[in-house]
Amino acid sequence: MTQSRLTAVALTLLMGILVLAAAFIFTFQAQTTLNNRVNELEADATRLQQQATRTAVTLNTVEATRAATTALLNAVEADAVALEGQLVARQQEIEQMQQELSIAQATLLTATTNLVQYEQQLLAPPLVTAVLQESAVISGEPIRLWVAAGDPTGLERVDITIAGSTDSYPVMGSRLFAQQITPTISATGLYTITVTAVKASPPLSSSTTVTLTILPPSAVSPLLDGDR
Repeated sequence: MTQSRLTAVALTLLMGILVLAAAFIFTFQAQTTLNNRVNELEADATRLQQQATRTAVTLNTVEATRAATTALLNAVEADAVALEGQLVARQQEIEQMQQELSIAQATLLTATTNLVQYEQQLLAPPLVTAVLQESAVISGEPIRLWVAAGDPTGLERVDITIAGSTDSYPVMGSRLFAQQITPTISATGLYTITVTAVKASPPLSSSTTVTLTILPPSAVSPLLDGDR
């Protein structure tokens, strides 16, 4: 009986020891698993922290890039506005230059027209006319001859030729000559008076003629008295 009790106690103790051993082993395994899990979680947390740090750096880089891009866009927009202003100013300058060119072309056309007219006047002979106040004059009495000549570029002289004798009247570059000439002729007969106007440059001339009758003193009549 006593032996059976001892055996039972021994078995009980052995079972207790085995249970404690099993509990220790289970607790050790659980602690090991927990430690491993904690290590894994810490490693995951470290990786997540590193990823968060990289993400923050990336976000900072993106933000800096965005800020730089915004500044660049603002600069480009400002340059575009300035360029547009310059283009408007250049367009206005071009329009002003076109207006000035049109004025210059009109001025040149006017100058060319004036030059052509001046050349025409320069190459044209002067104008000259002569008018006798009486077509018949008594011998020895003055002849009243009106002479007029003109040229836009200036006259040099006016020549009056009567019976082969020429008298010159200097004009000195004046554009107009108008004068009454009163020569006398003693010999009776029919005379042709030639009036020649000579321009200064180029040396061109033009002439006109009038016919005059010189009567003897015995030919005085009431008609001639009336003409005088």
